[in-house]
Amino acid sequence: MVVKNIYISRHAHSSAWLPEDQQPLSRTGIPNDLPLTEHGVNQSMELAHYILSVDTQPDIIIASPFYSCVETSKYIANLLDIPVYLDKGLGNWFNTENEKGTTPTDFNTLNSLFPGVLKNDWGNGSTVEPLKDGETKVELYSRSASFITNMLEKLNKEHPDVETVLLMTHAPVKIAIGMNILKLKSWDTPLDEDGNVLQASVCSLDKYQWNKLDEEDEEDEEDKEERQDSNSNVESIKWIMTMNNNTEFLRDGEEKIWSFKNTTSEGIQQEGTSDVNKANGTEEQETETVYISVDLNSGSYKEKLDIDKNAIFQHSGLDRDHPLIRIGDKLYEGTWQKLLGTELAFPDSASINRREGATGSETVGTEADVDTTSTDLKKSNRHDQKHTEKIYRITDRLTLRGVEPM
Repeated sequence: MVVKNIYISRHAHSSAWLPEDQQPLSRTGIPNDLPLTEHGVNQSMELAHYILSVDTQPDIIIASPFYSCVETSKYIANLLDIPVYLDKGLGNWFNTENEKGTTPTDFNTLNSLFPGVLKNDWGNGSTVEPLKDGETKVELYSRSASFITNMLEKLNKEHPDVETVLLMTHAPVKIAIGMNILKLKSWDTPLDEDGNVLQASVCSLDKYQWNKLDEEDEEDEEDKEERQDSNSNVESIKWIMTMNNNTEFLRDGEEKIWSFKNTTSEGIQQEGTSDVNKANGTEEQETETVYISVDLNSGSYKEKLDIDKNAIFQHSGLDRDHPLIRIGDKLYEGTWQKLLGTELAFPDSASINRREGATGSETVGTEADVDTTSTDLKKSNRHDQKHTEKIYRITDRLTLRGVEPM
C-alpha cells in the first residue's frame, strides 16, 4: 500500500497576529511561537469535524513543530484518534531581507505541552530543515520538493499501512508543497480556465489524490493527448488537486488569504503579519455565507406548486425587510420571519471511517430541509470532548408572495 491522498492545511488563527499588547506569553520560550486565539480554537474544531464527516480521513498528521500547527493538529488528532508526528521540513518560511529564521522548540518540550498527542517514532522525519538565515522563494521551493519526496519514501517504506496523510503547516509552505506536487513552474500558474491559483487562507484545506491513470497506465493515446492539453500548465499529473483552499466548513469563511503575490522578490513578510488587502493599502472586505430557506405557497392546498429545476433564481435586497425574488419569469416580494425553533441535532451522523469502508464522495450530503443553518460548535472549555452529532441552529425564513404586474 502507498500514500494515495495528501491533505495540506494551514494552521488556525494565531495569537501572534493580535496587537502586541494583547499577545500571551510564549509557552515554548520561542518569540512569536504563540498559541491559537479562541477564534483559532473554534476554527480547529470546525476543521476537525469537517474531516470527520468525509469518507477519506487521514491515518496520521505530520505537523510543523511550531506551536500553532501542533495545537491545530491536536483537535483533529483527538477527534479522529490518530497520531501526530513533527517534521521540521514543514517549518515556516522566513525572509532573507529582514530577519533570520526562527528555530522551533524540541520534541520533549512540545510533548510536555501536548501530552498524549505526539508520537516519537518519526525519527528525523524527512531530514529536511529550513535554512537558518532565511530562504528565498527558490530555496523554499527546493526545501518543499525535498520534503515531499523524502516524506513519501519514508511513509511508503516505514509506514506502509498509511494511505492518507494530513500535513499541517504554514501558508507559504502549503503553497510551495502544492506547487511541487503538481509540478507547477510558478506560483501564479493558473489551475483552471477561471485563473484560480494556489492560495492559503487561515485553517484552509487542500487535497491531492494519486491519479489512477498514471498508476494503471491503461490510457489510449488519444485520451492521453486530450488530458495533457487540458492540463497544459502541469508538467506531470501523477497527482491531481481535488480541493484548493477549502474553507466551506468555517463559520466565518476565508480569513487572511495568503499568496505569493504579496511577497517581495526574495522573501516575505512573516506569515500573518498583514492581511492581503492591507498590504495593498485597502481595507479588507468582509463576506458572509448565508443559507436561506424560501417558502413559496401555491395559494391553494389543493394545488401542487411545480417549479422547473432549471428556472433562473435571482434576488435583490436581501438586507432589506422585503427583498425581491425572481424565479423563472415570476416576481415575488419576500418577508422575513423569525422561527420559534432553536436547534436540530443529528446524533451519530458523523463517524470515524476506516479504509475498509471508505469509498464514495468527499461531499457531505444535505442533513435536512431546514431554513437557515450554521454549524453550532461547543464552547472552548468543551473542545477536548469528542462529538459525533451535527448541530444546526434555525434562525430565519423568507416567505414569498407574488407581485402582480402593473
